[in-house]
Amino acid sequence: MKKNVLEYLEQTTKKFPDKIAIIDSKKEITFSDFQHKALNFSTHLLQITPPPRKVLFFIP
Repeated sequence: MKKNVLEYLEQTTKKFPDKIAIIDSKKEITFSDFQHKALNFSTHLLQITPPPRKVLFFIP
């Protein structure tokens, strides 16, 4: 049972690393690439955000 978005991404990436996760008019990204970029982004946020680390972002 998946409890959150991170678990869903991890499980889906294990099953389908080369399937397209996101597509727009200019680019496609696989689940593997998306997970890699998400981990890089979260690591960067942890480095620049002082405790308590509550971050809100909006993706239109």
